[in-house]
Amino acid sequence: MVLEQTGQHQSHFAYSDHWRKNLPVLAQSHRVFSIDLIGYGYSDKPNPRELGVDNFYSFETWGSQLNDFCKDVIGDKAFFICNSIGGDLFSFCFVL
Repeated sequence: MVLEQTGQHQSHFAYSDHWRKNLPVLAQSHRVFSIDLIGYGYSDKPNPRELGVDNFYSFETWGSQLNDFCKDVIGDKAFFICNSIGGDLFSFCFVL
């Protein structure tokens, strides 16, 4: 699993394509996933006001998304390669 960096501003590097040059090499010997956290890249970008919440884009939301992905899709032990705040998110998920 590779996690991208995030930030307040959407930019060309804050999504799964950040890893596009690394994935083919890693995939030669591993099952590899690179996901876009909700609100970034190719993922949905719901409006928090329409959801009736103030703090939708948060470590809690992304941590739940990552935990659900690991449980529902990966279903096994995993290694993580994280960039920037992706490492912080992984640490946060680890304690959930």
